[in-house]
Amino acid sequence: MQTFSKYFTNDIIDSKQKLKPLILITDFENKLVLALSQDSEQIYDNNGNMIDFITCIDKVSNIKISNDYDSKTLKINRLRCTLYNYYDVNTKLSEYINNNFINHNMYLYYKSPTTNIINLDGSGGDYDCALVYNGAISRIVHNEKNIQITAEDKTELQISDKTVPYMSIDKLPTDIE
Repeated sequence: MQTFSKYFTNDIIDSKQKLKPLILITDFENKLVLALSQDSEQIYDNNGNMIDFITCIDKVSNIKISNDYDSKTLKINRLRCTLYNYYDVNTKLSEYINNNFINHNMYLYYKSPTTNIINLDGSGGDYDCALVYNGAISRIVHNEKNIQITAEDKTELQISDKTVPYMSIDKLPTDIE
């Protein structure tokens, strides 16, 4: 079960609250490369430094988290987002976001009216925005108007070295059981 900050939890009690998506892209060492939002926001990191956001988010897909234990299949959770392809009057955002961002970390946070802090290091505070997705960018496609980014969660990487039991427990020797 996901835990949220104190004030985010208080904000989502009212079903009419508008939550705003915030996307952070970090490099392999988890250093912030890009911060994207729908509106201009005043968001701070856990050290009190203001994060500069580019207002370019058009749409963010729903995130469906599911596990299928019965059929023993791995479901990789995907996040898709569409960005407007503009940075300023003279520059396209696609000049910054390109295939060099493949495998970079992508975080999706939701900001409520009283939350304004993003903690990339995992430490919690009362005013933290809710982290709802963490994955790696797997695909970037762009045209003149839009940039589409697809990220996949890291489930496959986390369980790739695990051995899956191939027998039921009643067929195992008693010392292993």
